[in-house]
Amino acid sequence: MPKERSKKSYFNRRINQRINASFAVINDSLSLALHTSSNDERNVPTPSSHSIHDNKLRKETICLSSTDKDDPHNRFKTLHDLSYTEDNDEDESTVSVNELVKDINDNGDSECLPLIQNVCLPIKSNLAMWAVQNNITQNSLRELIVILKLENDIDNFQNLPNDPRTLLNTPRKVDIVYLSPGYYYYFGIQASIRNVINQKGIKLAHDVTFDIAVNIDGLPLSNSNASSLWPILIQVKSIIELKDDIIVTALFHGPGKPTNSNEFLKDFVTEAANLSENGFYINNIRYGFKIYMLICDAPAKSFVLSIKGHTAYSSCTKCIQEGCFINNVMCFPETNNKNRTDSEFRQQLDDNHHNNGTSILTMLPKFDMIKSVPLDYMHLICLGVMKRLLVHSKYGWIFGKQPHKLPYAKVEQLSRHLLSLCKFIPAEFNRKSRTIEECKRYKATEFRLLLLYTGPVVFKEILTKTYYHTFLSLHVATLLFCSPDYSQNEEIVDYGQKLMKCFITSVCKIYGIDFVSHNVHGLLHISDDVLHFGNLDKFSAFPFENFMKVLKKMVRKGDKPLQQIVHRLYENSIKTMNTVESNNGFSLSQEHFEGPLLNHYKLSRQYKALKYNGYIFKLNVSDSFIITKDTDIVKLSNITYYNNEVKLVGQKFLTITDFFSVPCNSSLFNVFKINRHQKGPLDLWSLSDIKSKLCFLPLNEECAVVYPLLHSF
Repeated sequence: MPKERSKKSYFNRRINQRINASFAVINDSLSLALHTSSNDERNVPTPSSHSIHDNKLRKETICLSSTDKDDPHNRFKTLHDLSYTEDNDEDESTVSVNELVKDINDNGDSECLPLIQNVCLPIKSNLAMWAVQNNITQNSLRELIVILKLENDIDNFQNLPNDPRTLLNTPRKVDIVYLSPGYYYYFGIQASIRNVINQKGIKLAHDVTFDIAVNIDGLPLSNSNASSLWPILIQVKSIIELKDDIIVTALFHGPGKPTNSNEFLKDFVTEAANLSENGFYINNIRYGFKIYMLICDAPAKSFVLSIKGHTAYSSCTKCIQEGCFINNVMCFPETNNKNRTDSEFRQQLDDNHHNNGTSILTMLPKFDMIKSVPLDYMHLICLGVMKRLLVHSKYGWIFGKQPHKLPYAKVEQLSRHLLSLCKFIPAEFNRKSRTIEECKRYKATEFRLLLLYTGPVVFKEILTKTYYHTFLSLHVATLLFCSPDYSQNEEIVDYGQKLMKCFITSVCKIYGIDFVSHNVHGLLHISDDVLHFGNLDKFSAFPFENFMKVLKKMVRKGDKPLQQIVHRLYENSIKTMNTVESNNGFSLSQEHFEGPLLNHYKLSRQYKALKYNGYIFKLNVSDSFIITKDTDIVKLSNITYYNNEVKLVGQKFLTITDFFSVPCNSSLFNVFKINRHQKGPLDLWSLSDIKSKLCFLPLNEECAVVYPLLHSF
């Protein structure tokens, strides 16, 4: 039977219920059920559960047991013997919801439900987890502990430590080292990865290899001074359970970047080289290890590779083309040049490309200094080319000069159309459309949304045919490179490469050769990285940039930011995974009784939300459109569950055509224009019929455009 509530919100609700129950004891003198070593028992009133088919109230039982041997605090102490401790012998009691878990997991078909695990945690662990997840300051947590300990009748509260640093396992001392012009802390590659594996309880197959993506970039901490962070972040690309985890291996803070990149990278490269040669050991099992790729923007890449910056004549990391300086722009107008090689880089045959000295990254085994350093499309295309098209003071459509700048009336029309699309943007997008006048402040995700989805729709009636077709060349090429399917086809990738050349040739004619800056030139080489690594999101900086925000939030005051972040990162290791996904990969929520239902399925249970294959489907205007494997465009009207199977009730659109035919027919990659009002009768589809979720974008009152979602954001 599908679960009736989201597993994440459910677990958070259970945590909040325990906290609220504690406050209820203090404020309302409610009785709680306690089971201690002295066998003293009391009854605890807990929130009742309402069943759809049975309106009777069920009481939930909260059990208390002895200390939890799998307490993540204890595991953490074995990894890092740095904890701040107090000399008190505490008897930790464990709060669990065994009966509730059994009731949920035994209710109907368990294969449709995520099994709830590790919910029996000590109250100290629950409180610590709550504090970490909500970024509660230590002063606030200290005040809460004082309030809880005022209740003399509750032994568990009396056993709470007085100092929140003990509760959170905050390191007593952080051994930072001086690294000009600031300070540096090294967590370690192996220790950090092991910590995440133990924390998540991952069981590794014996034949896996740790393919590591590395990201290095600067993070300003303040607008009023030069204080900045330079973390070394990694992501394990080859293990699916770890692919979403960004792991900090080293951290530098100072008034600017480290003076010497080799000193900054020394510990990391030394350990990485050792792991590459001797293997990565977990539980006496040897695993392969490899630095798979280095993802950086152009300035960071120049810093760590010890090469010239993006404004230099020989700044391209992929080919030997020398730029020309025109109108104060270093431009690269040629489209055919000899590619660089790893051996030539290591021998430094191009003196104009290298700075003084050799990058320590050359010590990494099996690391190609050219192919293993891909071009990141977040910086190259989204923040580079797209921003240049819109914002540039000379060429920009919004902030440029004539003849490229759009008239004010068209800019207003463009903004109105973008805002009207907001309610149609699917839930997978973190940011919706803003007015085009704000494009100077757009984030990379907003430029990506404009390039891949909304741009062709809103620009169609705004740009002239020449400008629009040039934009479509960039749009289609990026679309093909982002697609997990099309990016695996060499012929399609080669076609995308030709489109990129066509785009550069066109912009040279429209804007002049000084439009082809370092980033625009990089479009010629990104297809090579797609062939080597896969679709653009396989080597994107987006997940690392998102994690940068997390790091910045860990700084609570201006003093000693490095120590603060190190403390927060160690405290974060107390988090545990409390649920696992169901085997069939779907979950249902928001049950309703509104229909519609087909005759043979009148007894089906009905839901408004479905999570499946990484996507969220809902019965609203933004998340209810799918394309089937038979290329039917369907609007969902209901989500039903009957006889252990999910059935989707919907209507197929009857009239679908190509949205554009230049540079190719849009239907070749499942982009269609549909008649919004011509739909067939209600019909049924299974989950196995779904090919992709669609982004539905109205073109006018009669027609709309549908785009398959390339990925979940």
